[in-house]
Amino acid sequence: MAVMRHSRIELTMNLYTDPVLLDIAGAVNALPNFLANPTANRT
Repeated sequence: MAVMRHSRIELTMNLYTDPVLLDIAGAVNALPNFLANPTANRT
Protein backbone atom coordinates (compact mmCIF):
# COMPACT_ATOMS: atom_id res chain seq x y z
CA MET A 1 0.00 0.00 0.00
CA ALA A 2 2.74 2.47 0.96
CA VAL A 3 4.94 1.55 -2.00
CA MET A 4 2.07 2.04 -4.41
CA ARG A 5 1.14 5.31 -2.64
CA HIS A 6 -2.44 4.21 -2.15
CA SER A 7 -4.36 6.11 0.48
CA ARG A 8 -6.62 3.17 1.38
CA ILE A 9 -5.95 -0.56 1.72
CA GLU A 10 -9.18 -1.26 -0.18
CA LEU A 11 -7.67 0.26 -3.31
CA THR A 12 -4.61 -1.97 -3.10
CA MET A 13 -6.62 -5.10 -2.35
CA ASN A 14 -9.15 -4.49 -5.12
CA LEU A 15 -6.49 -3.85 -7.76
CA TYR A 16 -3.72 -6.28 -6.84
CA THR A 17 -5.39 -9.22 -5.12
CA ASP A 18 -7.22 -11.84 -7.15
CA PRO A 19 -9.04 -14.25 -4.80
CA VAL A 20 -9.06 -16.88 -7.54
CA LEU A 21 -5.26 -17.06 -7.35
CA LEU A 22 -5.13 -17.46 -3.56
CA ASP A 23 -4.65 -21.11 -2.60
CA ILE A 24 -6.37 -21.01 0.77
CA ALA A 25 -7.05 -24.75 0.87
CA GLY A 26 -3.42 -25.47 0.03
CA ALA A 27 -2.24 -23.14 2.79
CA VAL A 28 -4.51 -24.80 5.36
CA ASN A 29 -3.44 -28.28 4.23
CA ALA A 30 0.23 -27.31 4.59
CA LEU A 31 -0.23 -26.56 8.30
CA PRO A 32 1.02 -29.21 10.69
CA ASN A 33 -1.60 -31.34 12.42
CA PHE A 34 -1.41 -30.02 15.96
CA LEU A 35 -3.98 -32.53 17.19
CA ALA A 36 -2.37 -35.67 15.73
CA ASN A 37 -0.63 -36.60 18.99
CA PRO A 38 -1.24 -33.92 21.63
CA THR A 39 0.82 -35.70 24.33
CA ALA A 40 3.92 -36.44 22.23
CA ASN A 41 5.85 -33.31 23.24
CA ARG A 42 4.80 -33.09 26.87
CA THR A 43 7.39 -33.73 29.55
